[in-house]
Amino acid sequence: MNINEFKEGDIITRIEPCKSSYGEDGSYCGERITFLGTDKKIIFFKSDAVGLDNDILDLSFARDKWDEGWDYYPETLFQKLKQKYLKVVGQSQKKPFPLNS
Repeated sequence: MNINEFKEGDIITRIEPCKSSYGEDGSYCGERITFLGTDKKIIFFKSDAVGLDNDILDLSFARDKWDEGWDYYPETLFQKLKQKYLKVVGQSQKKPFPLNS
């Protein structure tokens, strides 16, 4: 999909590497990022750390090479897995790990 098809706040990911004169750049393929918007030359994003609602940094890309190769992030599946993970982590924190077993 083209980056122009998304609206501010959409959760997206790269599904194709960016092609340039240096070869292919697979940065952000499969990563969960929040689309913030575009101007004539730049695409703006917020990168999410492992999906645990921690902001890492704001990113921007030159549009000429990064316009194509995007899709919606599989948010529904991600949220299910996140809840399952947090539940397991919460349970493990309640029970101390046996030191002598």
